[in-house]
Amino acid sequence: PSFPALPSKSAYTAGWWPSPPYTLALTEGEGWYPSIKVLSTLRIEVGSGTRRLRIDTLEVTGSGKIEIVGSGKLELYVTNLKIENSGRINDLGDTSRVHMYYNGSTDVNLGGDTRYYGSVYIKDATLTIGNSGGIQGNIITGGSHVLINGDASANVKALYAPKADVTMGGSGKIKGALVANSFFIDGGAWVQYVPITQPIPDLPETGPSNPNFQKGRWK
Repeated sequence: PSFPALPSKSAYTAGWWPSPPYTLALTEGEGWYPSIKVLSTLRIEVGSGTRRLRIDTLEVTGSGKIEIVGSGKLELYVTNLKIENSGRINDLGDTSRVHMYYNGSTDVNLGGDTRYYGSVYIKDATLTIGNSGGIQGNIITGGSHVLINGDASANVKALYAPKADVTMGGSGKIKGALVANSFFIDGGAWVQYVPITQPIPDLPETGPSNPNFQKGRWK
């Protein structure tokens, strides 16, 4: 989707001094931030509605975590994303309440022990989930490559990547429905199919097709 024109804000850092947690009250107004850096705990108050936050550069690193406060939903519009180390976004939260739209050209890399609970929509960048990184929610991407390796996991309703070559290795795991241009799996990686029982937001309707399979090494 088009990124919204929101009121301009200053760069924001949730660090260790003053002592965390930090609070960003979107109930008092949405905003467009040049950067948000989360090193400790940032609580985003969404109230009971749907709140929007546009961020040129979002960094959640170290033991940084973003928590969602309220019963509403959060829409994140991000151009540059860095989630590293043990960074967390909505960890163990309701995945239907966080939606991230990413239009940057830099790869999206969820490595280390990172966790993201929510849906992510990637315009055309490469997605890598590695080490012990994990995502729970829907993944929709127009990019050409998706890589899941190490002990990474994607517990999804749908990984919808019709233009992408999806590669899995190591002990990578996918639980959910997968749509890809091509798919390669090796090592101890595995996929457990779970049928989609509810519509996926922003997922175009698709009709039946006749996929082609090339049998590789099976166990």
